Parts: sequence; structure tokens; C-alpha cells
Amino acid sequence: MTGTGTQADPYCPKTFSELTSVAGTQGYYVKLTQDIDANNDPNYDTELNTFLDIRCTLYSEEGHQYAIKNVCVNAQYAIYIYYATITNVDFKNFIHRKNDSIQSLHFQNSNINNCKFSLDMICSSYDECLVYSDNGYCKNCAFNIHFESPFSSSSASKHHNLIMGNGGSNYQYFQNCNFIFDNLLINLSSSSNYMINNSNLIDHCMFLFDKPRLSYNSNNWVLSVTAKKTKSCYFAFHQPICVQTGPYGLTLRFSDSTESQNNLFARDSELSAIKAQGNITTITLDQLKDRAYLKSIGFLP
Repeated sequence: MTGTGTQADPYCPKTFSELTSVAGTQGYYVKLTQDIDANNDPNYDTELNTFLDIRCTLYSEEGHQYAIKNVCVNAQYAIYIYYATITNVDFKNFIHRKNDSIQSLHFQNSNINNCKFSLDMICSSYDECLVYSDNGYCKNCAFNIHFESPFSSSSASKHHNLIMGNGGSNYQYFQNCNFIFDNLLINLSSSSNYMINNSNLIDHCMFLFDKPRLSYNSNNWVLSVTAKKTKSCYFAFHQPICVQTGPYGLTLRFSDSTESQNNLFARDSELSAIKAQGNITTITLDQLKDRAYLKSIGFLP
């Protein structure tokens, strides 16, 4: 591995082992000049028993977005980003597998820009998908999260928070980010689960639930949004699957404390049982694809 870890002479790892040996040290600068494939590293076993720890300034060579890919993690976290700055990096084909409750992505006091995260969550209970604590931002990022639950558990696949901030005097925000949650099992009884909880600002973001599975035979499913402010976002539900018989319903609910500006809720036109509550406009998925219509209602300039 070349470099000394300074801004003028960053480390340039060639293997996954070299990357992990320097990425967890605050103050280091690490530049990717190629894809880092864990499967090509003889020192990498079939999975990690600890999380990928990033506490440095990590970025791709100018004009590129290189990938860190094919990493399987068996630990509480998959990727833990702490006091870091990350730009133009693709975290690709991560598998987070643990027979326990987990937090897959944990960001703390970090700034993340123009990155991608693709992840399979395979666990018995989803405590949090993405946790953002203290201060920082995610801008121009894409998250593609696929959910599976092979473990035998009475609480299989319950999630509590998809995006969790810690609010208060701290400030976390997401801007121009896309979130795709695929195959999520929504397993609720009488309590609400949080889609976005305690983050400060969600600005111009997309949230797509693709083929969500509804597993509790009730019409009382609620996904709550308690971010302080959501602005020009859209939330879409596509082809939900009810895995039990009987009537069902699902409500995306904005809390009274959430300042909501120019947000859209989109669903397949026949899914009247899926609805939104609060200051948000309901449209169909076809209307969401119609640029002229979105301009006519003021969602697009």
C-alpha cells in the first residue's frame, strides 16, 4: 500500500485487508484508486465478525466512484462511520447477517456525499436500518436495502426504526437521497413503528417500499414520520403483499410536530387501504411518473 495517510500523500489501499488496516484511524486520508473486492483478498474469510469501521477521510480518485464490495458481516453493525468524511464511494453487495437485533448502518458526526449503499439485511429482528447520531449529513446518496429473515423467531423481521436520529440540539439531515426498501416485512400489532424518527431535516428525498410484506391480520399498521422537517419528498408503496388472510391497511402518518412542506404519497391506484395522514398529498404511481403533472401541482419547478 502506498502513501503515508496525510492529505498530500493519502493511503491508497489495493486490498480489503489494507483498507481495514487504515480506515478506522481518525485523521488518516484514504484514497481509492480501484475497486476493493473482499472476495479477492486471501486474508478475508467468508465473513467479518466485526463491523467495517471507518473513521477517516475516505474518497475515490477524482472522476471515479470506486466500490468496496462483497463483504459479509456477522456483528451488530455492518458499517460504522464515526467522525469521518466520505465522498464518491460505492458500498456494494454488503450482507449483514446476524441472528439477533441489529443496526446495519451507523453514522456518527460524519459527512457523507455522493455515495451508494447496497445491503442485504438478514436477521431475526430489525432494530434499526440506519442510525445517524449527533451531527452530520448525507447528501446525494442512494440506499438500496433488501430484507430477509431466515431465522426462526417470534419477532422475525420486526423493525423499529428505518432511519433513526437523536434529535435534540444535534443536527442530522438528508438531502437529495434515494431510499429503496425491498421485501420489508411490516409486522405490527397495536404499536407504531417509525419510518423516520428524530432526524432534523429530510430534503428532496425519495422513499420507495417495493413489495413490502404485511404480516399482521389487522387494519392498524402505522409507519410514523417524526422528523422535524420534511421538504419536497415522496413516499411510494409498490405492490404490497399481504401474507395473511383478512382485511389490511397501512397508514404513513406524519406527527403533529413534523413540519411538512410539499411532500407526496404515491401508491398503486387500487390500494385504497394504504393511505397517508398529515400534511401530504396523495397521488398514484402513474402520476408520480408524469413530469407535467408534478409541475402542475408545484412539486417540480
